[in-house]
Amino acid sequence: MIAARSLVLGFFAALLLVIATRPTYELRVVTAPAHRAPQIIDAAAGVNPARLLSAVRLAPGERFIAIDDRPFGAAGLVAVAARRAGSYVDLDIAGDAGIRRVVVLLH
Repeated sequence: MIAARSLVLGFFAALLLVIATRPTYELRVVTAPAHRAPQIIDAAAGVNPARLLSAVRLAPGERFIAIDDRPFGAAGLVAVAARRAGSYVDLDIAGDAGIRRVVVLLH
């Protein structure tokens, strides 16, 4: 009887030790950023690249960062000017809200 009582008290002490030293958990709800659909602009083939870029509306703080997944620069503008009808131009725009895409369809 004494052995059984000692065994039960030992299990009870171990249970109290486990409860007292258990880790605490913190639950936080994190929302994923909203995925925005690309903006699509229809333009005529052979349009001046500067005029084409001016058709894209930029919010304050936004800037062009890539044309067809290549860094934005003069070479990209020349490539846009050489496009034929039936092709498209993929523009990446970065801003405070993240990166968004604009697809320009040339007809």
